[in-house]
Amino acid sequence: MSKNYLCVHGHFYQPPREDPFTGMIPSEHGAKPFRNFNEKITAECYRPNASANNFAHISFDLGPTLASWLEKAHPDVLRKIVASENDHWSRYKVSNALAQPYNHTILPLGNDRDRWTQIKWGIADFEARFGRKPHGMWLPETAVDLRTLAILEQCGMTYTILAPCPRDTQRANRRVCKEEKNVPRFLGRTKDGFP
Repeated sequence: MSKNYLCVHGHFYQPPREDPFTGMIPSEHGAKPFRNFNEKITAECYRPNASANNFAHISFDLGPTLASWLEKAHPDVLRKIVASENDHWSRYKVSNALAQPYNHTILPLGNDRDRWTQIKWGIADFEARFGRKPHGMWLPETAVDLRTLAILEQCGMTYTILAPCPRDTQRANRRVCKEEKNVPRFLGRTKDGFP
């Protein structure tokens, strides 16, 4: 009898919401009874999942802007997330966390300099938080093109997670799937090679 496996991936990201003049997140009416959405989502998602040690049992990425905010506003939650990843590492000798481009930039829309910067800064943030180099990187909106995959590979990334094609809501992915229908859905070498 064959075994069945299920992988759950959590994409944890919040954009920076701070007012550039005060450095504070203003009150957000839709987040009530919490002051803002970062607080609401922390109470409803990040904290309960960290407390239950769920981050040790799922694949996840933690966006640098969210991690920076957690570090200041709820350092206990960030410590639990990092500890969960460390537990996973200790048990399996591989991380279950993926890096993320630093500003959640849709990479195929950027130029090469922007792509390299976002990827390298995302890797550096991951290394600073988790104490090791990531093996994979989440691509915002799962948008991809061959150039982005080549840069990821040059930066040492061995895998990413992509959406199935085509998706009407993801024009960049739809274009790649139409033009490059034989593109491998992972990073690394195949028997036919990889650009």
